[in-house]
Parts: sequence; structure tokens; C-alpha cells
Amino acid sequence: MLANSPLFRGDPGRVEIPLHLQASLRRLAERAYRRGNRASLGWTSKDGEPIPADHVSQLALRNLCKVRPASRNRSFDRAELTDLGHEVAAMVACAKREGER
Repeated sequence: MLANSPLFRGDPGRVEIPLHLQASLRRLAERAYRRGNRASLGWTSKDGEPIPADHVSQLALRNLCKVRPASRNRSFDRAELTDLGHEVAAMVACAKREGER
């Protein structure tokens, strides 16, 4: 029944991810991130650049990352990529390498 719907006809085409989200996706793939002490800090890692909180929210809306809540303290919440997020991060990295050649 859904296959006959006009929403599902044709080729879905390419999915574009904005450059600022590509950078955040790459950083999430490289290391673990935890919520900062203040909301203005966004998400931080021990040795990397912070990721703005709205980037993590946008990636979560696209099902590319998930937020794992800590039981008591919100500052221990962690953001990590989903399986789809890992696949997309690998495709973005591959496309970037191909573009540099």
C-alpha cells in the first residue's frame, strides 16, 4: 500500500549534510563526547574541540547520533554515533578523500 504512495516513487537522490554537521559527525566518530558543565559549553571531550549542543541535536534528529543519559548527573550524559552515523561518517570521509585527489 505504501509503495503506491506518491511519496515513495522515484529515486530518493543524494542526501546532503551541511559542512558544519559533517565536521561534528567526524569529531563524534573520532572520540567520546560528554555534556559540558554548562549548556553554553555544548559537548566536550578530553582532548578535542567542543561540539555545539545544537549540532548534536540536529544529528540526533537525522538519526546519526544518540544521547545516552547518565542516571543521576546530566554532566555525565554522552553523545555517540548510531550505526547509521558511523556509515555516513565513513562515506563523508571517503568522499572527502576522493575530492582531494
